Amino acid sequence: MSSPLATRIRAIMTNRKFLLLRKDWSCIKWQLLNHKKQKLQQN
Repeated sequence: MSSPLATRIRAIMTNRKFLLLRKDWSCIKWQLLNHKKQKLQQN
């Protein structure tokens, strides 16, 4: 049996991980978009 506080902390930790992953993903998407734009400009 885990205390409500422990569950809350665990939820916050997983939430933070998810937010970090999402931030990384948006950075990767932007890099890909910029890369495509650069390729288009070169042509």
